[in-house]
Amino acid sequence: MLAILLFPAVVRISARLVVHLEAAGSVGGMIRRLVQQARWRHIGYYVKRPNRTMLHTLFRGSFPKRLVLLNLFVTAVYTVGVLAAVYASYLWPEHATSMSMSSGLINGGATILLTLLIDPRLALLSERAVRGDLRLEGMSRIYGWMLLSRLGGTLLAQLLLVPFAYWIGWIIG
Repeated sequence: MLAILLFPAVVRISARLVVHLEAAGSVGGMIRRLVQQARWRHIGYYVKRPNRTMLHTLFRGSFPKRLVLLNLFVTAVYTVGVLAAVYASYLWPEHATSMSMSSGLINGGATILLTLLIDPRLALLSERAVRGDLRLEGMSRIYGWMLLSRLGGTLLAQLLLVPFAYWIGWIIG
């Protein structure tokens, strides 16, 4: 939730950091320039809270529904992985060590899905934005939906905890 609230400010500050990096020519030079106190007095200008206009823009137009739903599911799986393994070790104490070490079963599947299905699609969308084929507003809307799907995935993980724990128990036991 905090990431969603800080997203506009982080985007604006990151854009400003890119400007500083280009001016300095290196990360070390940029850091040396940024530690000067005079550089920090204008940071309030770049901190921006989410507002109604941003929310309205988020829900206007289309968005990649399949990508958002897939991100929701992968986030749920990532979120529940370790907790399901710990809960499975509680349910079957005779296999507690094996169960608690099995979070890789769940997180490995989520990593494969993330690497093969979500990251390449976001990379292509980012490339389209850099080329100018996709407006910056559209890309911001997509990232806003991805953030909301992360929140939704975290909430969905609450429902998946017990089934995944029993799935681990079925595989290990």
